[in-house]
Amino acid sequence: MHIYNNRLIHHLSAFPDVEVHVVTVGEGTDGTGEGNLHLHTFRKGLLAYLDPLLAFRVRQAVARIDPDVVHAFSTGFFYSTVAASLRSAYPTVLTAYGIYAKEGEYYRSEEKKPSLPIRSIIDITNERWVVRVIPHIVVDSPTISDLVRTWTDSSIHVVPAGIEYAAVREMLRAQENSTEEPDIFLVNNLQRIKGMDILIRAIPAVRQAIPDVTVWIGGSGPQREELAALVESLGLESNVTFLGFVPEEEKYRCYQACKLVVVPSRWDCQPAALFEAAASGKPVIASDTSNPGIVQDGVTGCIFRSGDTAGLAERIIRLLSDADLRERMGRAAQENAGCYDWGVVAAKYLEIYRDAVTSFEGRRRSGS
Repeated sequence: MHIYNNRLIHHLSAFPDVEVHVVTVGEGTDGTGEGNLHLHTFRKGLLAYLDPLLAFRVRQAVARIDPDVVHAFSTGFFYSTVAASLRSAYPTVLTAYGIYAKEGEYYRSEEKKPSLPIRSIIDITNERWVVRVIPHIVVDSPTISDLVRTWTDSSIHVVPAGIEYAAVREMLRAQENSTEEPDIFLVNNLQRIKGMDILIRAIPAVRQAIPDVTVWIGGSGPQREELAALVESLGLESNVTFLGFVPEEEKYRCYQACKLVVVPSRWDCQPAALFEAAASGKPVIASDTSNPGIVQDGVTGCIFRSGDTAGLAERIIRLLSDADLRERMGRAAQENAGCYDWGVVAAKYLEIYRDAVTSFEGRRRSGS
């Protein structure tokens, strides 16, 4: 299950007056769950999600549950499609935590699966339809809100993704001080959409001012060899280190050790690094397409125009050259990080559900 869904469902089911029924397709055991959480699992047939009987069975399950609200995650085909088909019977909410029409241009260039173009067409077409007809759309950034607003008259709610703030703070308190302290740390999938090459291309300019600048890059992905070749071609082998997969505890050890975090994405709806860095008390330099609403420019970090390597280099130099500024920004970021705790996010979703129920009842009374 997607981490976003998993954490939100966990925190919603923790409210004593909320029952959560998860209707999903997969390999789990039907009827499992604990407390207020109930899991209803269906297995895919030969036609997978294109099987009309699968959609029928899912709709039947929803009818048996008879929920107060139907909530679908992702604008991709199937779950959102079924939710849209139920919008006349139940208050309906859709979380659009990824925009296929925008992200597909990057993923299509990296995926080699023959079925990908067909799947992309289905997902993009479905995305436009479900966003238009489902009455309540949740997005995690003002950037996504502005885009989606051009497609629909539905109510749009901006709710950023969350972090297990208390658990992260406890993990950080338990960390031992690292003997190595990189200047810059970031961890993400090594894909073109994440913009690691943008950071690497900014480092030669940074090195003119700070010759021994160090960058640690964690993660794996299809761009790994290309990025390594770029580092070599720019002569940055002594400055840039690829860490590969970074376990959770080691990741926070790196956050604690570094001076700042860079999120250079070409497009990223919910980069976890923004929340992880903030909880770790580190300033972030983020592109203006990396959910920039999380970073308060000049207060908790800096924003640069996506793809602008000169602008990124200038901001890196400024922060690495000013320890007091980094300390102030990191402290402000950490004070703000609690606002994105998953418990807070879940409470915001409850308000959206209440809004969805109220507007649904209003439409029924008016006959619209």
